[in-house]
Amino acid sequence: MLLASQEDVEARLGRDLTSDEVTRLDGLLVEVSALIEGYLGVVYAAEDDIPNVVAVVVSKVVARAIAQSLDLAPLAAAMEGVNTGPFGARFRDSNIFLTKAEKLMLRPVGGGLSVVTMKSERGYSELDTED
Repeated sequence: MLLASQEDVEARLGRDLTSDEVTRLDGLLVEVSALIEGYLGVVYAAEDDIPNVVAVVVSKVVARAIAQSLDLAPLAAAMEGVNTGPFGARFRDSNIFLTKAEKLMLRPVGGGLSVVTMKSERGYSELDTED
């Protein structure tokens, strides 16, 4: 399920999307919606269940991806390199990510830390018995 709409993204950008951007929009919304649901650990089944802050964050991330893609440099300039001795790697930086501010915005609806109590299923009766 898409967690934001074209209207939400246009509101973040402050303008209408071009035809090329509209073509990419569904894919971006699917990717960012999956990112948010994975971060929150929640899968929204109905449109009425989606908190407003989730739609805002999804539209912000999609708007950032669209705005950054307008400023495309040659591929080599957009690549990052890491070298350690004779080993090296090059990768392209992704603009699909959550900033600290966006994670803070999502905190009231389920992001961040969670506490898990762990208990051993093994019995320690062997250690407790005296000879």
